[in-house]
Amino acid sequence: MRRQEKKTAANAAGNTNKYEQIPWIEKRAVWIIAFLVIAAYISTLKFGYISLDDAKIILDNQDKISDVSSIPESFVSEYGFNQGTPYYRPMVNISFIANALVGGREPAIYHFTNVLLHFGCCWLLYLLFTTLSTDKTLALLAAGILAVHPLFTNAVSWIAGRNDLLAALFALASFLFMVRYIELNRKLYLWFHFALLLLAMFSKEVAVVLPLCCVLFVLLFGNRQGIRKYLPVLSIGWVAAIGIFMGLRLSVIKTSGVIYGFEAFRASFPALPETIMKFLLPHVYSPLPGFSATFTIIGFILIFALVFAPFILPGVERKKYYWGLAWFTSMLLPGLFVILSDQQERIDFLDCRVYLPAAGLMYALIQLVPAAWITMLKTKPLRLLVVAVPLIALTYINSNFYANPKAFAERLIEADTHSAFAYRKIADYYYTNSDYPASVRYLTKAIDLAPGSIPLYKNLALNYSRMNQYSEAEATLEKAARLNNTDWEIFMGLAKLHFIRRQYDKAFNDLSAIWALGKNPASLGALYNDLLKIFRELDPGKAAILYSNLRKLENS
Repeated sequence: MRRQEKKTAANAAGNTNKYEQIPWIEKRAVWIIAFLVIAAYISTLKFGYISLDDAKIILDNQDKISDVSSIPESFVSEYGFNQGTPYYRPMVNISFIANALVGGREPAIYHFTNVLLHFGCCWLLYLLFTTLSTDKTLALLAAGILAVHPLFTNAVSWIAGRNDLLAALFALASFLFMVRYIELNRKLYLWFHFALLLLAMFSKEVAVVLPLCCVLFVLLFGNRQGIRKYLPVLSIGWVAAIGIFMGLRLSVIKTSGVIYGFEAFRASFPALPETIMKFLLPHVYSPLPGFSATFTIIGFILIFALVFAPFILPGVERKKYYWGLAWFTSMLLPGLFVILSDQQERIDFLDCRVYLPAAGLMYALIQLVPAAWITMLKTKPLRLLVVAVPLIALTYINSNFYANPKAFAERLIEADTHSAFAYRKIADYYYTNSDYPASVRYLTKAIDLAPGSIPLYKNLALNYSRMNQYSEAEATLEKAARLNNTDWEIFMGLAKLHFIRRQYDKAFNDLSAIWALGKNPASLGALYNDLLKIFRELDPGKAAILYSNLRKLENS
């Protein structure tokens, strides 16, 4: 009995000594990651909306997202609950529902959730890298970089960046369970892998590429027997998961406002070298990308260096290194072939799209770290502050650009004085705050930069109307009509202006133009009823035409 007790005590002492030999940064990995995330993003908890998708999806949808019964509807609705977006992301809708049930319209709960998801992704990255036999100190270094790197502020500080946070959370967890399944041959891990893969795809479409990364991993690091045993089973599950996702997506998405292929790639291609440059040479970024020749050239030089680094530096595990680069490129490239067709500028490739691909880039880069540096990090971990503090400072600065619409728009203008979109955003801010003269000033500047943008003319006319400057509003909409005579909203705006100015014949002509386009003027609401009443008194014949055309449209 005493011998058994001594043996147990000896084992306990041995385990304790073994634990004490572990560098303290590894023993407290979760707390270090949490501290870094909080230090970089705690300021976002007091941020508001910036009116770049976030307000539209959350504030305009409170009736939907504040009702728990909308959860099933999320799987048969577009992203943002049928606001015309060409995306299918039910898990993001559900996350907004959960937030709305707790905090309603207050932005703090949405920002807190983003920070929490970011911490979850950083912790999963640490777990995944250690599972892949990465030194724990290096794994912690990679997770710490993800936690505080300024490139990822777009994903964390912008509420709508949650798409990429959720996709990364589920994708990293899914891949981790696949690795565990191969190691331990436990069927439960296999089912977790497939379920989390499906949730990742339900968060953002790019997760469809994850099985490709899995195939490369199994082929590169598995033995022949393991490949024969696991790859067929995994392949069946991947095909089934992708089939379920694509079937649901195709049944829901009816919007065609997307440009695919090489036309989109030509516009977005500079994002690849610029992303590399932003990651390796972090600085203060613009909230929206503004491609420059200088950044592109630097980026291509860095890409060249990355491709050939394992042949220059000694001791690099090339298979691991190039698998990490394969993850990065395969996750990043699909987004380069897709842009929204209604964009007036190249603003589609936001930095948040880099969040999930960056996991592969970091896995590749830590393969380049010399053994001497790893020893130094273990014995003198406080030297990491030399890297962490500047990155936290840069992230804090970049995050503040998402504090409110004004800060967001002002930074856009500062980064690119020739961006019509930037001037439109600052004009929107002043319009919301009833400073119509300031809004007119910025919209005029935006039109000078993008004279073919119809939405700018509509917004300018609306500002003039708010100031009771109806002649200017009418002239603005007439310019828009000359640019595009098939936009029924232009004629609707003219009809309202002509009605206000008692120019009833012109209002009737505007409604006729709307009918010619096949649009129902009943959407004018009270204006239509008032016009019908007036035409009955002044010109019964016109009233009869209005009524007859309306009935024809209703019956068609």
